[in-house]
Amino acid sequence: ELGPRGAGGGGAGKLGPGKGSRKKRSLPCEESAGAAPGESPEGMDARVRELKDRLELELLRQGEEQYECVLKRKEQHAAEQISKMMELAREKQAAELKALKETAEIDTKEMKKKLETKRLERIQGMTKVTADKMAQERLKREINSSHIQEVVQVIKQMTENLEKHQEKLEEKQAACLEQIREMEKQFQKEALAEYEARMKGLEAEVKESVRACFRTCFPSETKDKPERDCECPPELCEQDPVVAKTDVQESRL
Repeated sequence: ELGPRGAGGGGAGKLGPGKGSRKKRSLPCEESAGAAPGESPEGMDARVRELKDRLELELLRQGEEQYECVLKRKEQHAAEQISKMMELAREKQAAELKALKETAEIDTKEMKKKLETKRLERIQGMTKVTADKMAQERLKREINSSHIQEVVQVIKQMTENLEKHQEKLEEKQAACLEQIREMEKQFQKEALAEYEARMKGLEAEVKESVRACFRTCFPSETKDKPERDCECPPELCEQDPVVAKTDVQESRL
């Protein structure tokens, strides 16, 4: 039994350490219950999921922007190349048409010279066999009239031939330009198909990249965490914490 508190009583000496012990010492379960609780696994999982979702959305946005930029660059490059090809083709076609017309003009001049030479030869031959001046004038008019008709006929034929050659050349040139336009359409079609294929696989690619990143950065989140063992003695953990606390205090007293 505890004695009354006295100035120098032994009971007072025993009570002092007991009070100090109750103030300074506490059970492990009390420390665990009284400490500021950390973030729960559920809260950590929610934060990781939120971070994962945000990262996926950002990577998707950047991937879409990148693929759209690549598509625009390819389309622009194809358009520039096609424009250069069209310009070169038109320059070549203009040179071909010019050469065709120049050749036709040269041929026409040469033909006129030949016909003129033929007319003069006929007149000279006529004057040698015909001495009558009136007959010569009449024959000369006939030769000149025949010459004019022949020149007109020859020029007409040469013009028709030139038009046919020019028409064929222009058809060939138009087919060449159309082929270049088809090349541009094909380039655009291939670039668009590549863009659509990349966009189709972008989401899966992003998810796989994020999963790989999180496996490296958060390895603990991919494993089941073992439950923390209680540090209390087994016989105390089975009791109610309040009862256990009272029993321990009484035993120390």
